[in-house]
Amino acid sequence: MKFFTTTRRENDLLEFIRARIATDGIAPSFIEMRQHLGLSSSGGVHRLLGGLEERGRIRRKKFRARCIEITEERCPNCGHDLHEARA
Repeated sequence: MKFFTTTRRENDLLEFIRARIATDGIAPSFIEMRQHLGLSSSGGVHRLLGGLEERGRIRRKKFRARCIEITEERCPNCGHDLHEARA
């Protein structure tokens, strides 16, 4: 699997999802993500989630609402986020 750095928008969405899962125990809805990003349609959210999934930052279950899992890959020696180290 290839990893690439995320865009600013993808990173913003990833941090929003991470925060909502930490506080509420569940991922935000498409509408909540759209409102957080200031987008006019949910299509933009779908595109950003697809990019995050393609880069290996999240996993989604098809046909399930709010089933987003954040994947973390950390260096076993220092704990550095391996996704951010790739260019």
